[in-house]
Amino acid sequence: MAIRNTSAIPKGTELETDICVVGGGPAGISIALSLSKSTNLNIVLLESGGLDASDADQALNDGANVGLDYYDLTMTRHRVLGGSSHKWAGWCRPMDELDFDGRPGIPDGGWPISYDEMRPYFKEAARLCQLESEQWEPAPGMDLPPLYLRPFIGGDVEIALWQGSPPTKFGIVYRDRLEADEQITAYVGATAVEVLSDEDGQQATGVRVASLRGNEFVVKARAVVLAAGAIETARLLLASTGANPAGLANENDVVGRYFMEHPHLVTGRIELYPQGTHNRPMLASIDKGFSGVRARLAMQRPAGAMKVAYTISRERQEKEHLLNFSTHLRTVSPVNREESDAYQAFKLAVGNLRSPKRMIKQIRDRALPEDSGNLVKRLVKGTPEITQVIYHEALRKPTELALYTQSEQSPNPDSRLTLDPDRTDALGMPRIKLDWRLSRIDKQSIMGAQEIIGAQLDRSGLGRLIPEPAFTEDSDDWGPGLRGGHHHIGTARMSTDPKRGVVDPAGEAHTVRDLYVGDTAVFPVGGYANPFLTTVAWSLRLADTIASRYQR
Repeated sequence: MAIRNTSAIPKGTELETDICVVGGGPAGISIALSLSKSTNLNIVLLESGGLDASDADQALNDGANVGLDYYDLTMTRHRVLGGSSHKWAGWCRPMDELDFDGRPGIPDGGWPISYDEMRPYFKEAARLCQLESEQWEPAPGMDLPPLYLRPFIGGDVEIALWQGSPPTKFGIVYRDRLEADEQITAYVGATAVEVLSDEDGQQATGVRVASLRGNEFVVKARAVVLAAGAIETARLLLASTGANPAGLANENDVVGRYFMEHPHLVTGRIELYPQGTHNRPMLASIDKGFSGVRARLAMQRPAGAMKVAYTISRERQEKEHLLNFSTHLRTVSPVNREESDAYQAFKLAVGNLRSPKRMIKQIRDRALPEDSGNLVKRLVKGTPEITQVIYHEALRKPTELALYTQSEQSPNPDSRLTLDPDRTDALGMPRIKLDWRLSRIDKQSIMGAQEIIGAQLDRSGLGRLIPEPAFTEDSDDWGPGLRGGHHHIGTARMSTDPKRGVVDPAGEAHTVRDLYVGDTAVFPVGGYANPFLTTVAWSLRLADTIASRYQR
């Protein structure tokens, strides 16, 4: 029907609809569009942010990190129509089949649904993400970087592929469809502050909405779908205390628990053997000077629509009880990449604008990085640091390469978010406290996987593995480089057992009828792949479930 601002809705209004979707990011937009296409249901889509980002909207995200050092909570989620799709670099890969199946020795691992059940939704998600290819595994004849071919892989060392989206900004690319759709009414500036239920908290009945302009209203619905991301979905459930002081669907104290991320950090370095020794072949990215610049740049960020990383075979993971794992080679720079604002701006620019052809496509698809003007200012201000990065990462022949790891975190009920009863936001919602924790198994698994890859690279003649100091000992120390990927997973996990999860395999809350979760909060495990594509696929599967249950 339209995209409307909540300022036009009189305070105290009660709207009625069939399905109320909370969250106008990739998951919420995918659910709304899918339901409209397959049913005659009316859908209300609530987005807390506006059509464009604003500081006032972002301030609603503020909270406290009380566990491992993590990103500023104000900036790691995005309140704008399109949500996180306005800030991502576009890399897509579905979770692996073994992530769904689970592995021996990994507690609370696996999904209660199979990869085959998700397969058709991965295909549709790839279309929504505007991917040019769905090739996730290497195939004969593919143009792959030499360091990811034999002899550098083999045995238990394999490779995985990511495909690049433009990247698709859902709030821009699909805005016209939302505005023209007669069954969807999207409200921006509409923050869900409570999920309403019957007196016993056993059936969801709607959502209470507030805005920064001061007006509140209610959306009554036959079904409520939460798609606000793992942090905000859990926050909303915990804050919905009308029927249960512990929060809606939280009879078993699982909401907010099992928060997971993908640890990102350099875990080791490969001290390169000189060319001509150890039977190492000549490699442009290592052995050539100026003519090797392009190969070294491609090592940091692929120039095309695909990137590659080393992984460990399923058989070896199961044998040694390893978590899923990926790592890729990159050059070593004296600039602290994680702390440097200039480097982060450079990374965002290079990650988004990977080639002239791709840049033209991004301009056409309105997929340029958000706030490009500010990005340019950061690049100019950081020119000295960026010059160092370019010299060390592109112009200079390397003597060592870093292993940059993106790994799975094991499910951990003590890694969680809770509400801060002493701090509220501008709408009166309790702010969150995030206690991100990693387990000893997470680090041990990385060390084991890295040893396997290091041994293969040594046998191939590339070089000798030198683990980072924190990864030479069995301790809780992760070193100074630990970061996440802005990948928020868990907090309303899926399970067959209500005592170990919040929703059932269909995505409906175990203890609250007509309440569903359509985002990363339901993931029981996170694998190593960026969660974007799996999130969209899950939201499409959930849309089919809702269509079958509520179609008039």
